[in-house]
Amino acid sequence: LDFLDNAKLQQAFREAEEQTGKKVSLIGMDACLMSMVEVAYQLRANANYMVASQEVEPLSGYPYTAILQNLTANADMTPEELSKLIVREYKCYYDGESRGSVTKVTQSATNLMMLEKLAQALGRLATVLRQLLAEEDIYAENAIYHAQRKAVRFHDKDFVDLHDFLQLLRDKYAGDSGELTQVIDEVMNLMILEVEPQMILANVGLGVRFERVKGLSIYSPVRGYSQFYER
Repeated sequence: LDFLDNAKLQQAFREAEEQTGKKVSLIGMDACLMSMVEVAYQLRANANYMVASQEVEPLSGYPYTAILQNLTANADMTPEELSKLIVREYKCYYDGESRGSVTKVTQSATNLMMLEKLAQALGRLATVLRQLLAEEDIYAENAIYHAQRKAVRFHDKDFVDLHDFLQLLRDKYAGDSGELTQVIDEVMNLMILEVEPQMILANVGLGVRFERVKGLSIYSPVRGYSQFYER
């Protein structure tokens, strides 16, 4: 059994671009648990859009027939349009009555050109949280503990929906740090479908509590911290 970690995945796309002189427009991850901030950030320079699932995918994966029939009939569609199409057809495939046994389904399309902005905002959020924790702000500690316990997690329990985590963090925080609530709002607003330019182009969450997921997970371990994360 072999696999590509994030660094090797990024290397593969970089070398392909170097050898062909062409950049991939859209990366579709027909795999489990890949719609993460960390994965999207790693690939931000290698493609413009990414389509992936926050949760483990059903065994059938992408409905390729429906996707490719649409693409063949509309061969001039843009990569952005194709990314939205994949999410739409994925939802239709698993939302039908015949697929009722599939309990949890996610799929989203992310604009990778917005990842630098998201990462900068998350960096500011981390700085504020670390400062509040260093000051022993009990309200921040309580809010973080609450969000860690209550946010939507996936088959891999170390992965949490970023927007849901921040929503819970903001709602629970009872302190007076206006800077914290401001930067939380900044990150959350980046993930709202109606805001231009869009970072999350399309998103679907089917199943109990999954209507709360907004398209990107983030690594937030329940206990322990991977030695590989710094890489």
